[in-house]
Amino acid sequence: MFRLLLVILANDQTSTFYLDEVLPDTVQKTKIFRLEAKTKSDVRLENYASITLEDLSAHNLISTHEHAIGSIKRKAEFGHIPYEGLVHFYVMARTGISQAEYKALSSSLESNVYKTEKISRYSYPFWEELEPYAIPTINKDLEIKLNSTMRLVE
Repeated sequence: MFRLLLVILANDQTSTFYLDEVLPDTVQKTKIFRLEAKTKSDVRLENYASITLEDLSAHNLISTHEHAIGSIKRKAEFGHIPYEGLVHFYVMARTGISQAEYKALSSSLESNVYKTEKISRYSYPFWEELEPYAIPTINKDLEIKLNSTMRLVE
Protein backbone atom coordinates (compact mmCIF):
# COMPACT_ATOMS: atom_id res chain seq x y z
CA MET A 1 0.00 0.00 0.00
CA PHE A 2 1.35 3.47 -0.82
CA ARG A 3 0.38 7.10 -1.06
CA LEU A 4 1.01 9.19 -4.11
CA LEU A 5 1.01 12.96 -4.51
CA LEU A 6 1.86 14.85 -7.68
CA VAL A 7 2.82 18.48 -7.26
CA ILE A 8 3.06 20.59 -10.41
CA LEU A 9 5.04 23.82 -10.17
CA ALA A 10 3.93 25.75 -13.24
CA ASN A 11 5.97 28.88 -12.53
CA ASP A 12 9.31 27.32 -13.53
CA GLN A 13 8.02 24.58 -15.85
CA THR A 14 9.04 21.67 -13.61
CA SER A 15 7.05 18.90 -11.95
CA THR A 16 7.78 17.09 -8.70
CA PHE A 17 6.47 13.56 -8.34
CA TYR A 18 6.18 12.43 -4.69
CA LEU A 19 5.80 8.76 -3.76
CA ASP A 20 5.49 7.55 -0.16
CA GLU A 21 5.50 3.74 -0.17
CA VAL A 22 4.74 3.24 3.54
CA LEU A 23 1.59 4.62 5.13
CA PRO A 24 1.99 6.78 8.27
CA ASP A 25 2.25 4.88 11.57
CA THR A 26 2.73 1.55 9.78
CA VAL A 27 5.65 -0.78 9.09
CA GLN A 28 6.19 -2.64 5.84
CA LYS A 29 7.68 -6.11 6.49
CA THR A 30 9.70 -8.03 3.90
CA LYS A 31 11.35 -11.42 4.33
CA ILE A 32 13.72 -13.15 1.92
CA PHE A 33 15.16 -16.44 3.20
CA ARG A 34 16.68 -15.55 6.61
CA LEU A 35 16.87 -11.80 5.94
CA GLU A 36 14.03 -9.80 7.46
CA ALA A 37 13.45 -6.09 6.84
CA LYS A 38 11.03 -3.64 8.45
CA THR A 39 10.59 -0.38 6.56
CA LYS A 40 9.12 2.54 8.52
CA SER A 41 9.48 5.20 5.84
CA ASP A 42 10.30 5.06 2.12
CA VAL A 43 9.88 8.33 0.24
CA ARG A 44 10.92 9.15 -3.33
CA LEU A 45 10.87 12.54 -5.05
CA GLU A 46 11.34 12.79 -8.82
CA ASN A 47 11.81 16.13 -10.56
CA TYR A 48 10.97 16.52 -14.26
CA ALA A 49 11.51 19.30 -16.80
CA SER A 50 7.86 19.25 -17.84
CA ILE A 51 4.47 20.12 -16.37
CA THR A 52 2.32 17.68 -18.35
CA LEU A 53 1.65 14.14 -17.12
CA GLU A 54 2.31 12.70 -20.57
CA ASP A 55 5.91 14.03 -20.50
CA LEU A 56 6.89 12.54 -17.12
CA SER A 57 9.45 10.14 -18.55
CA ALA A 58 13.12 9.29 -18.12
CA HIS A 59 13.91 11.67 -21.00
CA ASN A 60 12.68 14.68 -18.97
CA LEU A 61 14.05 13.53 -15.59
CA ILE A 62 16.11 16.17 -13.74
CA SER A 63 16.78 14.43 -10.42
CA THR A 64 15.55 11.83 -7.94
CA HIS A 65 15.83 11.78 -4.16
CA GLU A 66 15.11 8.68 -2.08
CA HIS A 67 15.02 8.36 1.71
CA ALA A 68 14.35 5.08 3.52
CA ILE A 69 14.27 4.33 7.25
CA GLY A 70 13.92 0.89 8.76
CA SER A 71 15.73 -2.08 10.25
CA ILE A 72 17.27 -5.34 9.05
CA LYS A 73 17.59 -8.64 10.92
CA ARG A 74 20.16 -11.12 9.60
CA LYS A 75 20.63 -13.33 12.65
CA ALA A 76 18.29 -13.78 15.58
CA GLU A 77 21.01 -13.08 18.16
CA PHE A 78 21.67 -9.59 16.74
CA GLY A 79 18.01 -8.60 16.42
CA HIS A 80 16.92 -5.78 14.15
CA ILE A 81 19.73 -3.39 13.23
CA PRO A 82 18.47 0.10 12.26
CA TYR A 83 19.36 1.57 8.89
CA GLU A 84 18.75 4.78 7.04
CA GLY A 85 19.43 5.26 3.35
CA LEU A 86 19.60 8.49 1.39
CA VAL A 87 20.16 8.62 -2.38
CA HIS A 88 20.42 11.71 -4.57
CA PHE A 89 20.65 11.23 -8.35
CA TYR A 90 21.07 14.12 -10.79
CA VAL A 91 20.91 13.91 -14.58
CA MET A 92 23.89 15.84 -15.90
CA ALA A 93 23.85 14.67 -19.53
CA ARG A 94 21.60 12.66 -21.81
CA THR A 95 23.10 10.44 -24.47
CA GLY A 96 22.15 7.21 -26.14
CA ILE A 97 23.27 4.63 -28.64
CA SER A 98 21.45 2.89 -31.45
CA GLN A 99 20.58 -0.79 -31.35
CA ALA A 100 23.29 -1.49 -33.94
CA GLU A 101 25.90 0.28 -31.77
CA TYR A 102 24.74 -1.73 -28.74
CA LYS A 103 25.08 -5.02 -30.63
CA ALA A 104 28.61 -4.06 -31.66
CA LEU A 105 29.53 -3.30 -28.03
CA SER A 106 27.57 -6.10 -26.34
CA SER A 107 30.38 -8.68 -26.48
CA SER A 108 32.71 -6.35 -24.51
CA LEU A 109 30.12 -5.40 -21.86
CA GLU A 110 30.24 -7.04 -18.44
CA SER A 111 26.89 -8.38 -17.23
CA ASN A 112 28.09 -9.70 -13.87
CA VAL A 113 27.80 -7.03 -11.16
CA TYR A 114 30.52 -8.76 -9.10
CA LYS A 115 33.11 -8.29 -11.85
CA THR A 116 32.62 -4.56 -12.38
CA GLU A 117 35.14 -2.06 -11.06
CA LYS A 118 34.57 -0.86 -7.52
CA ILE A 119 35.86 2.68 -8.21
CA SER A 120 34.36 5.62 -10.02
CA ARG A 121 36.21 7.45 -12.73
CA TYR A 122 35.52 11.11 -13.37
CA SER A 123 36.61 12.89 -16.54
CA TYR A 124 36.04 16.39 -15.14
CA PRO A 125 35.49 17.89 -11.64
CA PHE A 126 31.69 18.15 -11.86
CA TRP A 127 31.42 19.16 -8.20
CA GLU A 128 33.03 22.54 -8.99
CA GLU A 129 30.15 23.64 -11.29
CA LEU A 130 26.83 22.41 -9.91
CA GLU A 131 24.54 25.32 -10.77
CA PRO A 132 24.01 24.44 -14.48
CA TYR A 133 22.65 21.04 -13.39
CA ALA A 134 20.33 22.40 -10.65
CA ILE A 135 22.32 20.49 -8.02
CA PRO A 136 22.46 22.03 -4.52
CA THR A 137 25.83 23.06 -3.14
CA ILE A 138 27.96 20.35 -1.55
CA ASN A 139 28.69 20.13 2.16
CA LYS A 140 32.13 21.70 2.86
CA ASP A 141 33.56 18.51 4.45
CA LEU A 142 32.49 16.46 1.44
CA GLU A 143 33.97 19.05 -0.92
CA ILE A 144 37.33 18.77 0.86
CA LYS A 145 37.16 14.97 0.50
CA LEU A 146 36.24 15.21 -3.19
CA ASN A 147 39.12 17.56 -3.94
CA SER A 148 41.68 15.53 -1.98
CA THR A 149 40.87 11.86 -2.67
CA MET A 150 39.15 11.67 -6.06
CA ARG A 151 41.25 11.51 -9.18
CA LEU A 152 40.37 12.69 -12.65
CA VAL A 153 40.78 10.35 -15.59
CA GLU A 154 42.55 11.95 -18.53
